[in-house]
Amino acid sequence: MIDGDKSAPVLPISVTWNGNLIEMRRGAKVKHLLSTQELKWCNKGSAFVLDEDGNEMGLDGTLSNGMALYLKILK
Repeated sequence: MIDGDKSAPVLPISVTWNGNLIEMRRGAKVKHLLSTQELKWCNKGSAFVLDEDGNEMGLDGTLSNGMALYLKILK
């Protein structure tokens, strides 16, 4: 980066979503991983997002590099 240049590239982060490694932009939220249908299920309480330790994640939580998240659908 040239001194004073504010246009440095923003590197993506890697997140595992339902067992698939994907790249997301920094600052993305958990809800950005979900399809439209998955988001509807979560908003209705028919599904929720878990981290790799089984903790429920809020949809407005910020993603971090190396996270592993899964969708749990209730029957």
